[in-house]
Parts: sequence; C-alpha cells; structure tokens
Amino acid sequence: MNMHLEGLIRRPRTAPKKSEVRDDEEIKTQHMIGNRATGKLETVDGTCTALSMVGGSLKDHNEDAVFVDSDFIAVADGMGGARDGSLAAYWTLVGTIKGRHRGQPVSSLPGEACNTLMEQNLSQGSGATLAMAKKTPLKNAQTKLELCSVGDAKVYVISKSQKEVIYESNDQSLIQSQIDSGVTKDPLERYSSPVSNIVLSAVMAEGLGDEPRYKELVRPVGDTIIVCCSDGVSDFMTPEEVTEIALKYQNLAADKIAETALSRQNRQEGFDVRYGGKKHHIQSNHGDNTSVAVMMA
Repeated sequence: MNMHLEGLIRRPRTAPKKSEVRDDEEIKTQHMIGNRATGKLETVDGTCTALSMVGGSLKDHNEDAVFVDSDFIAVADGMGGARDGSLAAYWTLVGTIKGRHRGQPVSSLPGEACNTLMEQNLSQGSGATLAMAKKTPLKNAQTKLELCSVGDAKVYVISKSQKEVIYESNDQSLIQSQIDSGVTKDPLERYSSPVSNIVLSAVMAEGLGDEPRYKELVRPVGDTIIVCCSDGVSDFMTPEEVTEIALKYQNLAADKIAETALSRQNRQEGFDVRYGGKKHHIQSNHGDNTSVAVMMA
C-alpha cells in the first residue's frame, strides 16, 4: 500500500497553546460542554447523557466538546498538537449545531462546521474529529437514525434485543487504513501502534480530508443505544466492552464508559481489553481527554 505521510494529520499528546474563546449568542450552551470545561449533561427526559473529562498526564485542560439534546448527540475532539485545538472542538460543535438549527441534513453538518472554523480565523492546521447521531420518529413504532463521523471519533449503534453492536463507524485513520488493507494483520494494533494518532480526515477551516462516514438505519423504537465518543474512549476500550457497559447501564452508561477508559490511561504496565471473548494485554502508556455521549432510541 502506497502511503504518503506528508499532509496526514497527526494528533500529538501535548496541550495546545491557550487562547480565549469568544462567546456565541446563537448557541444554547446549557446543552454543551466546551471551551476547556469538563462536566456532565443530561436531557430532561433522561434519554441522552454526555460526559467530558480531562485525561492524560500531558493534558492540562479539556480539548473535547460535547452536545446533547433530546434527539441529537455530538462529540468533537480537538487535535491536541495544533494550536487552538480546544477552540477548534468548541467551534466545530457550534457550526454543527447552527447547521442543525437551519435544518441542514446530518451528512452536510461537517461541512457547516468547516465553514464556522474558517469564520473564526483559527490558526492554520487547527481542527477536530467529530461524531454525531440524530433520531427521528417514524410511523409503525420505528425510529430513523442518522449517523455521521469524521476522523477517529466513533459512533456505535447497539441493539438491546440482539445484545451486540450492529453498526460501528470505520475510523478515518492511518492505522485503520492499514488494518483494512491487510498491511497490519492484528486489529488490536490500533491500541498500541505508533501511528494510532494519525487521522486522515478532520473538520478544518481548509475543509475535510475525506468525505464523512455517514449511515442511516431504521430501528424499532426502544431497542437501540447509540454511543458517540472521542478516541479517549476508543483507544482504550473494544466495541465488546462498550457494548457490555451500554447494555448494563443504558442511559447511565456514559459515566461507566468514561470511568473505564480513564482507569486504563497512563499505566506503565499497560492495560487489558476483551476482544473476541478473550482477554488481551495492550502494552501502551498514554492518556487523552475522554468524552462520550449516549442516546436511547
């Protein structure tokens, strides 16, 4: 496979230079955590929750942002090595939410976010990965799901009746492309590879590196759990483990997923994961901001 590293987007595990976020009156910030903040969000009906936490020994503030509403969740992860990375995550969600308020299709919201980053005049190369999900009620007790991701931010769709992941977004990352092409034979390499922090697409003022991953599903009402997360979760947990926690805790799963991911960070001895029903040891010692949003549908 002929890979050209020049122009790929690397996500070093260092904190970006701090700068001030300008307030935006059009966004209802009670539904959003951003601007280096941490915390938890929950919709009034309890069907959507989100958590965003600082993680990693080299992180001195949160570079992620999360948003929840009764029918929509989103997670953005600022590229940590780029100046203004936390601002990029914040404004990525602002642009996403603005586009949603204007009735733009979910598949076009990453482009709306790119336009917002361009308007903010952030430093060249600043950007964010993005994962989002929207649910829309249909007739005959069905729900339409619109799922979209950019970079290595993840979307998982879990069936409660089947007790398994029925959709997992495919990362736009160098390590995933190596796994897909067969260059990397072991899928567990994604958790320890030295190139695991290189993404092939992101929301940037310059545009997207590739078309967003987009999927539509129609599901029975009440049978689905959707999880959107940053790589601060997916770099430390397998889909099996996310599924088990989501099925057990359901609308309270965001706390438990984040707790599990954070417990595996910055351990010199590495950590264990469950994959294919078996325990595997991952020799990796790093940390990252950890953000996850959960929606019941």
